[in-house]
Amino acid sequence: MIQVLYGDEPYGIEKRKKNVLKGLTVPQMNYEVRQGSFDLDTQTACRTCPFLDEKRVVLLDIEGLKALDTPEFKEYLKAPSKSTDLLIIARSVDQRLKIFKTLKDKGCLVPCMKLKDEKDIKNVLFSEIKQRDGRITEVALAEFLKRINYQSEGVNLLTAIGFIETLCSIDKDITVDNVKRYVPSNEEANEFILSRLILDGDADKLYQQISLIPNDEDIKVLSLILKDYRIAYKLKHFNEKQLGGGFLGSAKEFMKLSENTLLEGMEIITSGIFDIKVGNLPKEYALKTVCSKLLTNK
Repeated sequence: MIQVLYGDEPYGIEKRKKNVLKGLTVPQMNYEVRQGSFDLDTQTACRTCPFLDEKRVVLLDIEGLKALDTPEFKEYLKAPSKSTDLLIIARSVDQRLKIFKTLKDKGCLVPCMKLKDEKDIKNVLFSEIKQRDGRITEVALAEFLKRINYQSEGVNLLTAIGFIETLCSIDKDITVDNVKRYVPSNEEANEFILSRLILDGDADKLYQQISLIPNDEDIKVLSLILKDYRIAYKLKHFNEKQLGGGFLGSAKEFMKLSENTLLEGMEIITSGIFDIKVGNLPKEYALKTVCSKLLTNK
């Protein structure tokens, strides 16, 4: 068996590696780690018979697929050893390379990408907590997911599991308070969803997002929201083609508001921007104050 593991979720790579190694009876004699490229020594390691075992595992750590573009690997690929599991961990994968297509055609590529479905993420975390004899409520898990911000750059399941280990070592019953105390917040501001949160009337999420936005960006953020109100108001009188097209979805959704509500919303925002500029609204409260008025103006 030959598997080329790659992707931005190291948890998937580690999981597959553990599953392969689990089948070894004498791992200290039948597990070999190599780095660099698939050279003659690596080929020899793959051709070596297992010692007192049915299988042998060779793990090759490479920078990119060019490390496999060698005569030795091409030869081995034609007739891989049936008694050796070759795991190749690639840090990067260039899909334009001929070797990529060859590996794909032979079914050797195993992408380990970040999970997209929150249900899948929760299942992994529940499983890891259970393995440590821990317990967590849905509320505490929701707080945990919010704080680690899994989809942000540089965060993966191994990061999350590191915090799970910390929490379980403190108390097997993971509480919201402990999550807030021991898991640092990695949330990122997303000013582009504020309009939608205002429209949905979701005050909790709206204020949470506002807390992540620097005070010196309040006018910029309010200007973005004002743009949605203005476009929605114009769309009441003109069609999208007449206005040039390319409008944000949130602006279109604002069209369900009445013209009077849209006008009042624009007045709230422009007055708020003016008050910020002249110092009538403290910067630390300005954005929340204006958005609070917009929430009630519907």
